[in-house]
Amino acid sequence: MSHRLRASAGALLLAASAAWGQAPPAPQDFVITGADIELGNGQMISGGSVAVRGGTIAYVGPASGAPSGLTAIDGTGKRVYPGFIDGFVSGGLKLPEDVSESRPGVVETAPATMWTGNRKGLEADWVAAENLQLTRAVMDHRNGVTAGLLGSARGGLRGWMSLVEMLEEGDGRVLNAQAAAGVSFRRAAGQGYPTNILGVIAQIRQSLSDAAGLAKGIDFDPSVPADAPARKSLTALAPAFSGRHTAFEANQAREIERALDIAAEFGLKPMIIGGRDAAEMVDRLKAEDVPVVLTAELGRAPDREPRAGNTTPQPVLEERFAQWEKSAKGDQVLAAAGVRILFSARDSVQSLLASVRERIERGLSREAALKGLTSGAAQAFGESRIGSLTVGSRANIVLMSGDFADEDSTVERVWIQGRPVLAPTGGTR
Repeated sequence: MSHRLRASAGALLLAASAAWGQAPPAPQDFVITGADIELGNGQMISGGSVAVRGGTIAYVGPASGAPSGLTAIDGTGKRVYPGFIDGFVSGGLKLPEDVSESRPGVVETAPATMWTGNRKGLEADWVAAENLQLTRAVMDHRNGVTAGLLGSARGGLRGWMSLVEMLEEGDGRVLNAQAAAGVSFRRAAGQGYPTNILGVIAQIRQSLSDAAGLAKGIDFDPSVPADAPARKSLTALAPAFSGRHTAFEANQAREIERALDIAAEFGLKPMIIGGRDAAEMVDRLKAEDVPVVLTAELGRAPDREPRAGNTTPQPVLEERFAQWEKSAKGDQVLAAAGVRILFSARDSVQSLLASVRERIERGLSREAALKGLTSGAAQAFGESRIGSLTVGSRANIVLMSGDFADEDSTVERVWIQGRPVLAPTGGTR
């Protein structure tokens, strides 16, 4: 899908959302009957029913056992799925003030503690859940997305990414405000230190070292006031040293290796976002149980043979094609090894479903793809309330015209917490 088409679709969704007013619709009690129900754990109930009461799943099983007295929705010939989970959403957020151009600069004489006043890219105390500005265009209900990991794509220490259900309003939509601390080695440093990737890495490592010390009661500099931005930022990282994920945005194999090394050094629980070359690190990712959120768009295969007027040497063309092919099959290598894979369309002009379908066409198993959209994604965050259709779980449900892997299949209805957020007419009820 082109950027223009996505913008048009977004405008239509925004118009459709007007029926909501200032709050999402109330939860509904209903039962979908006669549909093929994919539970999210690899199992399917043919011609079954799923019932919802009070925003949670009340029944999943054969149609003959479905409770009576509920509003019935005919699902004959259709498929029901757990709500899809987007592995990284960087929109719909109010970002902190950009200080990339602030002092100190590279020509200044500064004390050893200069970095305590240098906030370039260090926003570790920012929390996505406290800065939500979700709109219908961002929430992507038309692709069956009911929850996502929301976080900043700016800075080195990016603050806390939050696992959120895709509702415009409601305190209950935040599933985990501190799902992962965001980190990136590649950022626009602006003017002044740090000006290159080595400086960025040094700054991040220094910050993590001091944050780890604070978490253990070791003060990096008693002269820094308690309310100073540097101290607040480092103190905010404490949960990362006690089992919360640290999400490193990394695509190249050496970046991924660097992220894993730093995680090991500071006792962090890593997650990789991007993962273009993650297959080259598959053994270590598997051994260390590191989830990978795949975001990179591969695009069409590069030319393997020279075209008319193309003077690129044949060996170079072969090398480019081999690298593309390796990346194109990376998700299959990861899945086969048992690495947890999730999906995001952040770096793609395609929708989430179109991106996943393309991976399936290239060889990723349908089962691995569905798991990465549902139960596997939830398990990566230790979240049992979403990602599967089980009694007692949140009623995050997607009703499709057919198999999610089929490009002709469309999302017809979506519920979040039993609330109808997408109806067959394209409205909200």
